[in-house]
Amino acid sequence: MAAYINPVSDFFVRYLLGSESNKEILIDFINTVLLDLYPDFEIICDITILNPFNQTVLNLEKESILDVKAQDRLKRIYNIEIQVARQSEFKERSLYYWAKLFSGQLAKGDEYKTLNPVISINLLDFILFPEMKKPHNCFTAIDDRTKSVVLSNMMQIHYFELPKMDEEPDNLAESRLARWAFYFKNEGRIDENELKRLIVEGDPVMEKAHDAYKDFSMSDELIEAYEAHQKYLRDKAAEIDFARKEGLELGIEKTNLKNAKAMEQEGISYEIIQKVTGISEQQLKEGNKEL
Repeated sequence: MAAYINPVSDFFVRYLLGSESNKEILIDFINTVLLDLYPDFEIICDITILNPFNQTVLNLEKESILDVKAQDRLKRIYNIEIQVARQSEFKERSLYYWAKLFSGQLAKGDEYKTLNPVISINLLDFILFPEMKKPHNCFTAIDDRTKSVVLSNMMQIHYFELPKMDEEPDNLAESRLARWAFYFKNEGRIDENELKRLIVEGDPVMEKAHDAYKDFSMSDELIEAYEAHQKYLRDKAAEIDFARKEGLELGIEKTNLKNAKAMEQEGISYEIIQKVTGISEQQLKEGNKEL
């Protein structure tokens, strides 16, 4: 029996868009995102995946950031990343990764004119911009006053927020972006016949994407690697949560100790100090050495 795989997990998206055998899917996804906002975008017909999906490497490096890097014949560089969990600093993080890719093109002695455009596509399973109604937004380098003078065409950072996407059947027929959103939100979750009826039938790329999901979900090796990566993410989240709670508890303890010290200096009895702060006379005396 095929296992359920979260279609917006970074591991699966890396497999779906980053495998050499799935280049057609990657090209279609990039063209769909870019044409949604830039109708004159020169579509990609072929692409080179700079970090192809390698299960062996990913098995050894479960902590890897599972993004997809590629370059087209015009030397434009693309970076696609899926983010499921909300992060308070995701905007800064996405800008940092764009800058890292852009600056990383130059070796010592290279000229700035050799730099190529870097286009980042962030596929988000949460709402990052509640103040913006559209599910797909792009940020570029333009003059803030005129909104028309472009500093450089080298920068595009796209954010595709899946929860905002309209999944009405009529919209699926009219919008390819909506079809991709429907795929990521519903693949493996809804009845297969319904999925095929809505987005797969008559669409060779979506059919290939659907087949890729089925192949993944029935591969023991891929499932094992996927589950190992998911376990790593859960363990890491647990460690961060434990450190946060431990830090809070330590901060509370230090605050109580300082309050107890202040009360002691005011001549308040140790009995009352302990009732108010929870700090005993012995703890206060030992704590005085650390303050």
